[in-house]
Amino acid sequence: MEKSEFVTGLIRQARTSRDIAQEIFSHFDEKTLRVIPSMELHRTQKIIIIGCGDSYCAAIAASAMFESVSKIQTIAMRCIDFSRNISPKELGYAPYTPLVIGISISGTVSRVTEALQMAKQYGANTLAITDHPESPVGQAANHVLSVGLPTWGEYRPGANNYTGVLLALACLALRFARAKNTVSQNVYADMRKAIGDYIDAFETVRAELEDRAFAIAKQWTQLHSIDFIGDYADYATAFMNSAKCHEMFGGYTSCTNSEDWCHVNSFLHQPARIGRVVIANSTTPSFSRLKETITAIAALGSPCVVISDRPADEFPAGVEVLTTPAPRYAFLAPIMQHYPFVMIAGFLAGLKGFREILRLTLPEFSNPVAVDSNRIRASKIEII
Repeated sequence: MEKSEFVTGLIRQARTSRDIAQEIFSHFDEKTLRVIPSMELHRTQKIIIIGCGDSYCAAIAASAMFESVSKIQTIAMRCIDFSRNISPKELGYAPYTPLVIGISISGTVSRVTEALQMAKQYGANTLAITDHPESPVGQAANHVLSVGLPTWGEYRPGANNYTGVLLALACLALRFARAKNTVSQNVYADMRKAIGDYIDAFETVRAELEDRAFAIAKQWTQLHSIDFIGDYADYATAFMNSAKCHEMFGGYTSCTNSEDWCHVNSFLHQPARIGRVVIANSTTPSFSRLKETITAIAALGSPCVVISDRPADEFPAGVEVLTTPAPRYAFLAPIMQHYPFVMIAGFLAGLKGFREILRLTLPEFSNPVAVDSNRIRASKIEII
């Protein structure tokens, strides 16, 4: 069984991740990041980041980025919760506050457009992060930050554009930090350098991680489901990885945090047939609880992959530990740490016979009501 026979789009995306990420990162220079005037940044008291699917995962990761460096209260929200449930009293209650950041690479997602239109209507400041500034999402916002995805790249179903969005958010968070003077110019410069260094460091282990991903995928083809666990910003990585299973091979997954796993998911039937994936970085405040969770998983006999910045000897025997480089600043970890399981998902899809992105040629997707444009892009916009 040769690895080359089972390469899918996710594997190709991982193989180009360093070049894609570095090109996108170079796009976010000082001029590009001036899409919001410094005065507006300085007067922002609260940030709400919204998105759907992978974009919501990015919002979760970015909330930690903004709070870590800019010290601004930052909340991640699903678009439907924001546009249909948030009180207008929470929008525009102070100049340029809150800043609502809506994420959509395509710029055509109805819920993101709807949320930005509503936020603007009630007086909030708004920013769209998209690769298509002229799109409905871009036009709905006061300001637009273009991701600048290289035209030569492969992006569906989202591994590399997820990195692009996280780079946009990380660079924007650093610009906020300088506007608020929560980091010095020297620290700002080092944080910028740390992003590039982290991207390069990940490339040094990517080939080894790919080989291990293929070996794990071969062992996991007969599992009936995969259970993802992560806390704080690591939850974003866990959630995003679970989405790749749905998109690539239609796998059944769940995703939760360490505490709820111990309360609920630990009781799932037939644990030996459930793969467990734990994102467990030592910088996560709940790292000790994650290690307790992993110990329980090992005792249940579930196949388990731990993705961490720590070596295998810190975890129970019998679990597969994929150690990734640790960035100098912990809030940068999500930018690259989704790739180890992205590669596992990519090989699982190939081994299961699914090579086409999103499997849209399958009979169940032939009904126009079921296809992407009707579910996501043609949904009715309602401003409440």
